[in-house]
Amino acid sequence: MTEAADQSSTSEKSRNSQIKTSKQRVLTSFNSAKRSLSHTHHTSKNTMPSHSSQQPHVPATTALPYRPSVVGVFINHSGDVLVLERVDTPGAWQFPQGGIEEKETPLTALKREMTEELGCENIQVMLSSSQQISYDFPPDLGVPICQHYRGQTAWWFLCRMSCAGPHLHRATDAEFCAHRWIQPQEAPDSVVFWKRKAYLQGLAALKLISA
Repeated sequence: MTEAADQSSTSEKSRNSQIKTSKQRVLTSFNSAKRSLSHTHHTSKNTMPSHSSQQPHVPATTALPYRPSVVGVFINHSGDVLVLERVDTPGAWQFPQGGIEEKETPLTALKREMTEELGCENIQVMLSSSQQISYDFPPDLGVPICQHYRGQTAWWFLCRMSCAGPHLHRATDAEFCAHRWIQPQEAPDSVVFWKRKAYLQGLAALKLISA
């Protein structure tokens, strides 16, 4: 091989080596950029808020407590129970009830409430529920008590009147305008719809209807 040919071959090898090195640099740079883009996309997906991780909306009323209260179910010698018609809801008949005030026991609250609502101070308690029975106020009730309580949870008492009452004209709470005696199983159908389940539970707890 001549000296000129040898120099030409050496020059060709040098150019090929430079081209190969250049290609390797481009490929390395491309792969690096691809990995970087893939990592950024993966991180972005993981940091996006997902619908399933969001907390469900909870109505504010569920955070409110239940109002502790008592319900008096008065029974006569014929086995009928006393219901009263509400002044503010004509046609709605219910058992007398009321809240338990601070430092009161359920029994003390019962006697006070029955005096205030029925005008009868002397009552005889025959039986009480073994646990409290609760109901929720409907969302559209729109009365002041709903701003403080989500509903009421009550101790139920089976009672007799020692007086020939009730005496609504003596009642200090003008909550009721009329009264009548009905069969226990009729009471849940006489009350407002959102108390009906509690009435079924309460009457069953006092053994006046089947559970």
